[in-house]
Amino acid sequence: MRLLWLETKRILKSRLTICMIMMAVIFSLLMAYVPVSFYNCANPSGDKEYLSGFDALRTMKEIRSDIEGPIEHEDIKAAVKSYQEVTRKYGVDSEYSLPTEGKVETAKYEFLFWRIKEAYGPENGLSANLNTLSVDDLDEFYSAVHKHLQNNMKLEQEKYPAAQAKALAMYENVQTPYSYYVGADSTVFDYEELLIFLILLCCVVAVASVFSTDYQTGADDIFRCAKNGKKKLAATKVLSSMTVTLGMCVLCLSVWGIATRLIWGKEGMKTSIQILFSIINLVNLNAGQLMWVLAICGTLMIISCVCLSLFISSCVSKNMVSL
Repeated sequence: MRLLWLETKRILKSRLTICMIMMAVIFSLLMAYVPVSFYNCANPSGDKEYLSGFDALRTMKEIRSDIEGPIEHEDIKAAVKSYQEVTRKYGVDSEYSLPTEGKVETAKYEFLFWRIKEAYGPENGLSANLNTLSVDDLDEFYSAVHKHLQNNMKLEQEKYPAAQAKALAMYENVQTPYSYYVGADSTVFDYEELLIFLILLCCVVAVASVFSTDYQTGADDIFRCAKNGKKKLAATKVLSSMTVTLGMCVLCLSVWGIATRLIWGKEGMKTSIQILFSIINLVNLNAGQLMWVLAICGTLMIISCVCLSLFISSCVSKNMVSL
């Protein structure tokens, strides 16, 4: 145990390791901030066309405060009705052609438009035209979602009825109605994945020379003859590298998670992933839970890559080659 502590301390005292830890923490804060910097909405006050960043987030929370929570069929009907009234008012075919005033009027339900197009689309997999839907004749939303999943599985897995049945069985475990809260959007997860990759690079650089340094300086000859050398020392080096790697992952992902939670708010983590990505996602998770899943899977991936890096380090005699 003492040998493990000494080896871990030796790695942590390295200037390169300290620099990598500092860089990883900075990346964590940066990746937490970047998604909200891209967040934007049409400005209802009219002094400028669009709001961005925290101003847009505060404005959107005010606009959508009365729709947050479970998304019921009445919300779907209200969204379609709003869409049709506004597009006809401004004489356009889609929300993308609306002027700023029209975008302000549809901002409350905008997040639902693509989900509704997906649910009520034809059997060939294309999206629906909201202007052609009859508000009074709309099927119950979650029944339409189930039907869309059936059609989608028939299109993509036509020759595999077992896969179709499995998908439908998995969807039965998805909690409905879906929930929506103004907060973390899909870009948050893109930057979490990018952060995991950056942490991976920092961890690999920090521990890649654990074995190759000894080969380069000739210290490996001494360690092979020492009482606690050979396999015991090699195992200690591997464990200390894993300890440093795990510590960096926990530190950086915790910093990122806390910063993300502070930026988007506690309620903003409760949105169903079906609202964020696709209504037929088969996993029963909300945004906060998905962040945890990505963090755990990312940590395991980083550890496996560091193990590969250590293997390469044990096979080469120069630090630059191991990096």
